[in-house]
Amino acid sequence: MLQGKLINRLPAVSVTTLVLYALRAGLIFAALIIISRFNYLLFHSLAELFSVVVAFSIYVLAWNARRYMHNGYFLLLGIAFLFVGLLDVLHTLAYEGMGVFSQPGANLATQLWISTRYMQSLSFLLALFFLNRRVKVRYLIGGYTAVTTLILFSIFVWGNFPTSYIDGVGLTAFKKISEYVIAFVLMAAMLGLVRYRQHFDPGVLFWLVLSVGSAILTELAFTEYIGVYDLSNMIGHLLKIVSFYFIYKAIVVTGLVQPYDLMFRNLKQSEEALLKAQDELEERVRLRTAEVVQMNQALQNEIEEHKRTEQELRKYREHLEELVAARTQELERQIAIRELAEAASREYAQQLERSNRELQDFASIASHDLQEPLRKIQAFGDRLERKIADDLEEDEFYYLDRMLDAALRMSEMINDLLAYSRVTTKFQPHTRVDLNETLQGVISDLEIRLEQSQGRIEVGRLPIINADRLQMRQLMQNLIANALKFHREDVPPQVKVSGEQFSAPVTGEQMVRLEIEDNGIGFDENYLDQIFQPFRRLVGRSEFAGSGMGLAICRKIVERHGGNITAASKKEQGTTFIITLPVGKPDQENE
Repeated sequence: MLQGKLINRLPAVSVTTLVLYALRAGLIFAALIIISRFNYLLFHSLAELFSVVVAFSIYVLAWNARRYMHNGYFLLLGIAFLFVGLLDVLHTLAYEGMGVFSQPGANLATQLWISTRYMQSLSFLLALFFLNRRVKVRYLIGGYTAVTTLILFSIFVWGNFPTSYIDGVGLTAFKKISEYVIAFVLMAAMLGLVRYRQHFDPGVLFWLVLSVGSAILTELAFTEYIGVYDLSNMIGHLLKIVSFYFIYKAIVVTGLVQPYDLMFRNLKQSEEALLKAQDELEERVRLRTAEVVQMNQALQNEIEEHKRTEQELRKYREHLEELVAARTQELERQIAIRELAEAASREYAQQLERSNRELQDFASIASHDLQEPLRKIQAFGDRLERKIADDLEEDEFYYLDRMLDAALRMSEMINDLLAYSRVTTKFQPHTRVDLNETLQGVISDLEIRLEQSQGRIEVGRLPIINADRLQMRQLMQNLIANALKFHREDVPPQVKVSGEQFSAPVTGEQMVRLEIEDNGIGFDENYLDQIFQPFRRLVGRSEFAGSGMGLAICRKIVERHGGNITAASKKEQGTTFIITLPVGKPDQENE
């Protein structure tokens, strides 16, 4: 019933305008969904950037209007959204794959998300206690600063903030329960808005209720995802965009633009009422003059009074014009601030484009400018060794040999680094890939290594997926070659490869699970996150050759395909690598 009343009080909108709004929203959401399929990090950054810009806009509006606000509700929300925006910026930078913070995995971003939503929901509820009350800004800012500092210290310094996400497992019980608690707090805040609706303009109340309702749906969506790149996660971010758009309509548009229109409308109504009163007064004077000629003196007094009234009306009109001029200047300043924010957003996009170009330039430099001097060092070193090897002292020959080994190792590291960067910059379209055929090709390539190590590979029936064929071969070759290389002394390596296809529990998406199990040296699972980092080795180079990039490349390949890789291991008992990948569709079908 309340919603119906609010809708009736809103400005009428034509069917054509509604259709255009729907088409525009559909195109924006379609574009965001397409972006999420090809680059989820870009989709996530755009979604969070939109909410950050809205949050800062709300703060700027509330801060500049604080001297005129008798309703502390909006001032409290404005200051709260400043800190919500700051935490959302940290959440965006900490998202898995951004590479800004050293902590691996998705737990850091999830902790920042849940703490930010607690602050946002509790602020909606707390603001209800300041309806038609003034708040002390310095105390309010100090309180939010203290709370934000405690949150950041508990996450980054003390490390006592509860774990919210476990890689390879999904959301923790704390995270799920917190989402329901936040949804409950938002529901209480929405009921409070309805309860105290007389304190709000109907248009503002309408958009506020829609924003809080969308936020509740957002929190419920984030109780369902398993991976940070899956469908439920994407739906949650789309709903967040909707929620922040509604609060933008409530506070920035309805609270900024429409009062300007209302002021002119009230001024016009006041002028019409004054003119009507003037006409009535003149009519009364005319009638009084015709009826009572004897009261000429009284009539003169009334005329004088009328003149004084006109002077007061003229002063009142001038005062109103001054207020309109002041409000116009304030609006122009707000527009300038918004233009500065838009310019900052464009500059950020340009910086991101420059970073991508620099990465491509680096690959070009590494492939030519770095390799060329190394080849000269190796070539001239070999010549020097052949010509004067017999004339060198033992330690001199040792130094020359160390130099050549270092040059060879540097060349291998550059090649591995190039292979790592090409996972995302050089890739083939997704096509139908029979993993059984891929594995047979890998085993054929490793035939000599199998004979030398007396190793054995057991192969089960593997599924068929849609992926980058070359990268799937590179993935399996790296993992099986590692299993053959890192074997225990005097124990022939044994490798078992198996796979299965299954449906994701929440989304129903078809997924593939691959396991590559060996009987090698294994490792301490406390170092699980480190083995997938570039150039990270758990054993000495003197024991096993290599640059430490193989597993980092594997992780990059799996994540580019929207999957996940992890491992289970015990020292001297072997290792099992577990890979989860979506079955997917060929690129031409996606188009």
